[in-house]
Amino acid sequence: MNIKIDLLYFEGCPNVDKARNHIKEALSKRGLPLKWNEIDINDKNTASHLKGFPSPTVLINGTDIETGLSKLSGTSSCQVTGAPSIDQILKVLQKNSSKKGMFAFIATIPATVIAVFPSVFCPACYPALAALLGSLGLGFFASEAILQPLTIIFLLIALFGLFYESTKIKRYESFIIGTLGAVGIYAGHYWFSSSILTYGSVALLIGASIWNLIIKKRSLKQENMCSSCKP
Repeated sequence: MNIKIDLLYFEGCPNVDKARNHIKEALSKRGLPLKWNEIDINDKNTASHLKGFPSPTVLINGTDIETGLSKLSGTSSCQVTGAPSIDQILKVLQKNSSKKGMFAFIATIPATVIAVFPSVFCPACYPALAALLGSLGLGFFASEAILQPLTIIFLLIALFGLFYESTKIKRYESFIIGTLGAVGIYAGHYWFSSSILTYGSVALLIGASIWNLIIKKRSLKQENMCSSCKP
C-alpha cells in the first residue's frame, strides 16, 4: 500500500513552512522518502472538494489527518490550531504502515488451504470429492498434478511476503520459521505422507506470520517513541 501525502495551503499562510518541516521530520523518522504534493487551495485548477480545507492541511491517502474528512467544499481559511504536529502525522503514517504488515499474513492463507486440502480427505473419498468438484466446474482441483504446483506457488508467495516484511523491520526470525514451515508442509505431504508433519508445519507457517505482525507492531511503537520516553 503506497502512502500519498498532500499539503493543502494558500499563499501567505504563516504556518505552511512549519507544516512542511513537520512532514519532512515525520517522514525521516519513519524512514520514508521525503516526497509529498503541495496543492494551492486558491488555485483555479484545484478540485472543488479541496477548496474548503483550512491552510495548512495535511492529507494522507486523501484523508485529513485531523478531521478524517476527504472533502470539504466552501471557502478556505487559516488553520485555527496552526500546523499539524509531527506526532499527528506520525500516528497516521503508523496506521497506514501497519496495514502493510498484513501482506505476509494474508499471503500464507492460500498456501495453507492448498496444503491442507488434500490431507483432510482419505484416498477412498477422492472419487466422491472429484465428483463434487466436477459438478461445480472445479474438477481439476482434485488432480494431484494441479495441487502440487499450486502448493509450491502459494508457498513461495507466502515466503516472499514474510521476506518482504522482514526486510522492512530488519528482523528475519519470522522468515526463517516460515521457511521451515513451508519446507515441512511440502515434505509432509509429498515426501513422507505424514499428516502430523503437514499440520505441524502449517501451524509453524501461520505462527511465523502472526509473529511477524507482532514484532512489526512493536518496531513501529519503538520508532515513534520520543527520545525522552525511551529507556
